[in-house]
Amino acid sequence: MSNHPKILVLGAGMIGRVLAQELVLSGAEVVVGDREKRTIPDCKYVKIDVTDQSSLATILKDGYDTIASAVPGHLGYRVMESAINAGTDLVDVSFGEQNPLKLHVKAKSAEITIIPDCGVAPGISNFLVGLGMSKIRDPKEAHIKVGGLPEKPAPPLNYRLVFSAEALVDEYTRKARVVKNGKIIEVEALTGLETFEFPGVGKLECFYTDGLRTLVDTLKLKDMDEKTIRYPGHVEKVKTMVDLGLFRSEPEILGVKPREFMEEFISSTLRLKKGERDITILEVNVKGGGGSITYRMLDRFDDKKEISSMSRTTGYPIAILSLLVARKEIDKKGVVPLEILGQDERVSNMILKELEARNIRMKEQISQVPKNTR
Repeated sequence: MSNHPKILVLGAGMIGRVLAQELVLSGAEVVVGDREKRTIPDCKYVKIDVTDQSSLATILKDGYDTIASAVPGHLGYRVMESAINAGTDLVDVSFGEQNPLKLHVKAKSAEITIIPDCGVAPGISNFLVGLGMSKIRDPKEAHIKVGGLPEKPAPPLNYRLVFSAEALVDEYTRKARVVKNGKIIEVEALTGLETFEFPGVGKLECFYTDGLRTLVDTLKLKDMDEKTIRYPGHVEKVKTMVDLGLFRSEPEILGVKPREFMEEFISSTLRLKKGERDITILEVNVKGGGGSITYRMLDRFDDKKEISSMSRTTGYPIAILSLLVARKEIDKKGVVPLEILGQDERVSNMILKELEARNIRMKEQISQVPKNTR
């Protein structure tokens, strides 16, 4: 395998740009595919409409070592299907409603690797659950808290948008799957509210969101949940908006769907303003008969490169995994979630090393005796 793999980046939005730039810095030959031409230094451009299956299939067969997909969530599953048809490995960051594991048999038959949900959460969170399970005897529980926030609370919602408005509204409206006493159940978004302290930040609140993804299928634990982190007071304000129907798709008001209006409104008014900085907080706790292990990450805006923390912690993992797949360092076939790779000592060590090289560090805290020292 060449030291300069040819990688196709699908989507040139906020995450896609950071992803493409990081791949270039890592020595890859990068082609960026998007409906609109986006100029990214040292990257070639090809016009791609992901909704055009025929055109997409043709382009995906153009000799790429890996496809790195950063398209919106509702298009992610379609790209996975196209990658299987093209026989090309895929690393994906989209967060759609469909279960990527349904494509495992087809992907394995095509002898390709698909790694889904490669952002911060789902993504790093799933990886750390797997890593924690490999270190604790008889793992029984996994609990995830994660959030992207402005460095300081920003009125009126104590929040700034750090990713897509579509994904944000999904967090506030999509029912969340959690595992209780070994059973998968659905709970309403914005419920399960709790407050907690995070080192270096202070008091925060968190609530159930649908971020476990493949964990509910790949792991047999008694209890699992994911909660999204916000500054105190945020949930009460957002719940009022939900109760008023501001995020519903029907009925239309004056010819406009409330959800579509709110997504545009949020995107235009709640984004980080010039001079503002964001942080990303992640806490993963795995409990078992041999004790518990907690991983904490506090990542900050990169002032030198002027890259948001959310772009770093989402774009860098998919870049790392795309390179590892392209260079055949990861060669498992089928749909391979990150919690599976987290339990593989060789692969997990490589991923942690690459994250640390990009100044994304996990603090590990173990109580009682771990299964092994790894």
